[in-house]
Amino acid sequence: MTKAWAILLAGVTGALHVLTAIIGIAVVILIFGQVVLRFAGAQVPPAFEELGDFLFIWWVFLGAAMTLREVGHPRITVFCEMMPAPFRVQVEFAAELVTLGYFIALATLGFQIASVATEPSLSLNVPMTYPYLALSIGGALMLLFHLDEMFRRVRISAGSLLTIAMLVALACGGYWLAQFNIYAFVAIAAVVMFFVGVPVAIVLGTVTIAALATGSLVAMINYPIRLFDGLNNFVLLSIPLFMLAGTLMSYGGISRRLVDFANGLVGWMRGGLGIADIVASVFFADVSGSAVSDTAAIGSIMIPGMVQRGYDRGFATALQSAAGSLGMLFPPSITMILYAWVANVSVARLFLSSFIPGLMVAGSFAIVAYATARRRKFPREPVAGIRLLLCQAAGACPALIAPVIILGGILSGIFTATEAGVVAAVYALLVGLLGYRELTAKTIFKAWHEATISMSRVIFIAGNAIAFSWVLIINQGPQKITDLLTGTTENVVVILILLNIIMVVLHVFLEGASTVVAIVPVFLPLLIQLHVDPVFFGIIVMLNSATGLLMPPVGLCLYISASISGEKLEVVAREVLPFVAALFFNIAILIAFPGLVSFLPGLLMGTR
Repeated sequence: MTKAWAILLAGVTGALHVLTAIIGIAVVILIFGQVVLRFAGAQVPPAFEELGDFLFIWWVFLGAAMTLREVGHPRITVFCEMMPAPFRVQVEFAAELVTLGYFIALATLGFQIASVATEPSLSLNVPMTYPYLALSIGGALMLLFHLDEMFRRVRISAGSLLTIAMLVALACGGYWLAQFNIYAFVAIAAVVMFFVGVPVAIVLGTVTIAALATGSLVAMINYPIRLFDGLNNFVLLSIPLFMLAGTLMSYGGISRRLVDFANGLVGWMRGGLGIADIVASVFFADVSGSAVSDTAAIGSIMIPGMVQRGYDRGFATALQSAAGSLGMLFPPSITMILYAWVANVSVARLFLSSFIPGLMVAGSFAIVAYATARRRKFPREPVAGIRLLLCQAAGACPALIAPVIILGGILSGIFTATEAGVVAAVYALLVGLLGYRELTAKTIFKAWHEATISMSRVIFIAGNAIAFSWVLIINQGPQKITDLLTGTTENVVVILILLNIIMVVLHVFLEGASTVVAIVPVFLPLLIQLHVDPVFFGIIVMLNSATGLLMPPVGLCLYISASISGEKLEVVAREVLPFVAALFFNIAILIAFPGLVSFLPGLLMGTR
C-alpha cells in the first residue's frame, strides 16, 4: 500500500465523519424546526418532510460506508470459525468476492438510476438525481474501503483461482436453478452466503439483484428504485434520532442517576442490586429505545458493582444481558418503530400495547434474579433513608421526565414518532449540557458518531430487506407460504406457535431488525387472513426478537455484557438460559391471553 493511497483513505474517512455529522445536525434542526412551527400554530411546509427524507437517505449510505470502514457490517461468522484454517481462508475470500460484486452493482445501478431520474421532486422541486446519487456515492465509497481491506488481507494463490472458478460455476448453477424454481434459488443462495460470512445486508441485496437478473438484466434497475423507496419514509427517520438521544443520555450522566434511584428503590431486597439493574434498564428503555444502548449504558455501571458486591461474574453478566434486552420491549423501542413501518400499524397503539407485556417480562426477570440471589446467598443493599431516596429521585428527575415527554407527546398526538425522536435528542442534549453538565463537545461528537454507525447498520439492512421482500411478493411468496401453513392447519394458536419456532431459528442467526423487515411482509398477510391483530403479532415478534439478543451467535446484548465483564461467553450463555426461558414463558401467556396486549389500547384509545 502506497503512502498516497493511505493519505487518500484517511482523507475520505475524515470527510465522512464531517459530512455525516453535518447531515445529522441538519436533520435535527430541520425536524425540531418543524415541531416549533407546529407549536407556534404555523403551517409546516411539505418541503421540510421531503428534505428530511432525502437527507436521511444520504445519512444512511454515507454512514454505511463509514461503518464498513470502522466496524464492519453485521455478519454470521460462527460457521467460518469452525472450519479448518486453509479452507476457511478460501471461504472468506469467496465472501469478500461476493461483497465486492455487490458494491460494484450498487454503485453502478445507483448511478444509472440517478442519471435518468431527472424529474423534479414533489415539494422541493429539485431533480431526483440528487437524492438517488446517495446510493451510487455510498456504494462507490464502500467499494473503495472494501478494496482496501482486500488488498491488505487477500493473497492471490492457486486456491484463490480455484475459488473464483467455483463461484462462477455456482453462479451459472444458480441461474439455471432460478429458471425452474425462484424460491429454491433464493433460499439456497441466502443460506450459503450467510454460512460463508457475507454481511446480512449484502446477502439480502445480492439475492435481490440476482433474482431480478434471472428475469432480465434490465430488471436489475428495479433494485435501487426499491431500495430508495423503502428508505424514503419519514417514520424511519425517528430511528437515528432516538439512537442519538440514547447515546447523548448515556454520555450525559442520565444512566448513572437512574441506577442510583433504582438501587434506592429495590436494593434492600435479597439480590436487590440485580433487581435494581432490571428497574434501571426499564427506566432507560423508556428513554433510549435501544437494547444495545441500554446494555452498554447500564451495564458499564451495574456489572462491576454487582461483581464487587459478591455476585457471580457470569450471572451478573447474564442478568445485564437480559435487562438490556428490555430496551426492545418498551417504547420508544426502535425495533417497534421498524415493525410499525413494515406492518403499517399505528406507532402509538403499538407502544401502548407493549407496556403490559414489557412489565410482565421485567417482572419475570426480577423473579429469576431474586430466586438465584436466595439460592446463591447474594447480599442485600443498605436500606436507603427517605432523605437519600428523595435526593436520588431529584437527581434522576430530568431522566424520569423524558419518557413522559416522549410517550405523552406521541400518544396524545402532539407530535409524531419522528418529531418525538428529535425532541428526545434535544432534551438529552440540554440536560447533559445545562442540567448535569457532563456533556462536552468531544462527548457530543462521539455520541453523534456512535449513533450514526448504529443507525446505518440497522437501516442498511432494513432497506435491503424491503427490496428483498418486494421480490418475494411479486413472485407470490407470501401467498405460497400462506397456502402451505393453512394447508397444514387452520388453528391460529398452532400457526402462531409454528411462526415462533421459525422466528427462534432465525434469531439464532439474525438480529431483530433483520428478522422484522425480512419476515413480517411474508407472514403478515397470513395472519390478517386469520384475523390476527398485526399489533398483537408485533408484540410477539418483539419478545421473540429479545431472545435473539441473548443467544449466540448474534446475541448483541450477550456480547456487550461479556465484553464489559470479561467473562467467558460460554459461561454467560449458560447463565442466561433461565432468562430466555422466562421470555418463552411470557410468549406462551400472551398467545393464550391476547387480551393482555389489547387491554391498554382499548382502554385509552378505543377502537381507533
